[in-house]
This record gives sequence, C-alpha cells and structure tokens, in this order.
Amino acid sequence: MVVNQGLLESYGLTFSVPFPVAFAKCPASADDVIVLEMGPPRYLEPGEPPGTIVLDAVFDGRRSYCVGHDADGWHVRVPAFGEFLVAPGLRRIVCWLDPRTEPGLLEVLLTGMIPALLHYLRGAVVLHASAVTVEGSTIAIAGDTLVGKSTLAALLCGDGALLVGDDLVCLWPGEHGVVWEGRSNELRLRDAVHAIADERLSAAPRRVTADGRLAVSPPVTTEQSGALAMVLLPESGEPGARCAAERVPPLDALPRLAALPRLAGWRDEKVRLRQFEGLVDLVRLVPVVAATIPWGPPFPRGLLDELWPTLTAAATGSAAATDSGAVPGRTATTSRAAAIGSAIGGGR
Repeated sequence: MVVNQGLLESYGLTFSVPFPVAFAKCPASADDVIVLEMGPPRYLEPGEPPGTIVLDAVFDGRRSYCVGHDADGWHVRVPAFGEFLVAPGLRRIVCWLDPRTEPGLLEVLLTGMIPALLHYLRGAVVLHASAVTVEGSTIAIAGDTLVGKSTLAALLCGDGALLVGDDLVCLWPGEHGVVWEGRSNELRLRDAVHAIADERLSAAPRRVTADGRLAVSPPVTTEQSGALAMVLLPESGEPGARCAAERVPPLDALPRLAALPRLAGWRDEKVRLRQFEGLVDLVRLVPVVAATIPWGPPFPRGLLDELWPTLTAAATGSAAATDSGAVPGRTATTSRAAAIGSAIGGGR
C-alpha cells in the first residue's frame, strides 16, 4: 500500500487532497492537478441538486447519484454520502460530507465515480471495464456489475498479465486506432473471490477499503497510455470446460457496449452523442470478442495460456457478415442511433 500525503493518481487524473491516501504515488512535478477542497460537514438535503439535471442514476427505485449543472459548475449529490461541486474547467472540486458518512468512502469515490465523471465531461469514451496488458497488447474486459471483470483481471494478472485499470477504462478514438489513457494500481475484489488474491497474488500488497472490498495491487503497467488491442465480453462457462471465443460483428457489438455505461442515467445530449460516436469508432477500429471462460470457484490455473491464443485467433479472424455487409460509420440510421443513444443513457 502506498500512502501519499498530497497527490492521488487515479485513471490518468491527478488530485491534490488534504488527507493521506492509499493509491498510486504521483511524481512531484505532476501537471494539471485537480484540487480537492473539503467544506464543513453538512447533512445532505433531500431531492435533486441545483441546476439542470444532466445525470440521474436510479436503480430499483433508489437514486444512486444525481448531477445538476449551472453557472457554478456540476453539483454531484450522492445519497447517504455527501455532495461535490466540480467547478468550470474541471480543475477544482469542493466536497461536503454528510456527518453520518464513513470518511474513507471519499477515497472510494475518488478512485471510481469521480474520475469517471470527469472523463465523461472531458469528452472521452468511458467503458465499464477492467483492463490488462498481455505480451504488450492491452485488452479491455467489459461487462455489467457482477459479471466478473475484476475477477478475470485478477486471474490474468496472477498468470503474468499487467494491470491497466479496474472497473473504468478511458478511451480516445483516433483516425487509425483507439488509445487508452490512465491507469489504476489496485483491483477491488468481492468476498467471494478473495481466494484468488491468496492463491494467485499472494505477494501483492493489499488492504481493505472503506466499502469492504479487498484491494490488491498486482504488477501494473508502466505506461500511462497506449493502443487498445481488443475489447473482451466475458461469459462464464462450466468449470473444466475449454475457452471458446468469437468475434462480434460491429453492428452487434455497438449496442452491447452501449448498454454498459460506467455512469448510467445521462440526460445531457452532448455527452450521450459523444459516447455514441466514440463507440461507433471503437467497434470500427478495435475487434470486440465474446468469450466463454471456465469459471469457479475453483478457478482454473494457467488460464492466460489457454485464453490468450483463443482471443487472438478470434480477433484476427474475419468478422461474421452483417445484414448490411459493412462496418458501421457515422452514417448510422436515425432510428438505430436513437435506440442505441437511449441505451447509452439508460443502461446500468
């Protein structure tokens, strides 16, 4: 565990914080620092935050977070936790904690929800995914909550892969490829898979987070950015079965990825459009592969040796023909764009 008194690096963003943090150590000369200021504790007001609501995540009838925007910036309200104000320019954040909140949860948000929000506002394509580098190639493991993204990343790191990020991947599509930006130095594992850390990552530093996860620090890539080689959509298979994979045609991959936002409930049309256009570029430029992987517990040993050749064979093979026979571009039909745009804003 690295305890750093001033700077916190989280997915390519550097935060100056007024308390010790246990996360990636930043160089003293870090540029573009985002300053976090703590306001006095105050009880959370019910209802929506000030401004025009641009993001509202409601699951099973309960609000998880809500963001309003006005001239003062973006007002982020997290029930049972507190409020943030992200100032215009995205370089200053003020936080007011609810007195009933466990203070350690602030670091949890600073290594998850808050950098995700900032990357959305910066215009990046944000995937609900973990990522590892294998033999110099970076793959994003995309999926919904509880699909096993962190678990699979831990298994692969235990077999020699390098960690890039956990539960959040920031992408910038270009003319000839897609670049990932920013990294994490921890995997957050649920109780059911702690055995992976004990058996496969026994030498890795670890700690228990304020929300009860086991944070493990496997070997991490030294790069801060790089080319994305593949997006993996994992599915659990029977224990003892062999890995199987197939490349997903772009027109099928697009709605599947659109239904996996890192932050759900976007109402801001500019953000929704940027995400849609970015995902169109992503599926056009990077192979998306669906793979069935033998699951546990017990979890298979040597998974990387079997899975990696299976994935690369699927990724480099010819994609299945689509109904149009073409890879989608920015000329997608209005009805398809509207349907997928709705999924971007409303997926969980």
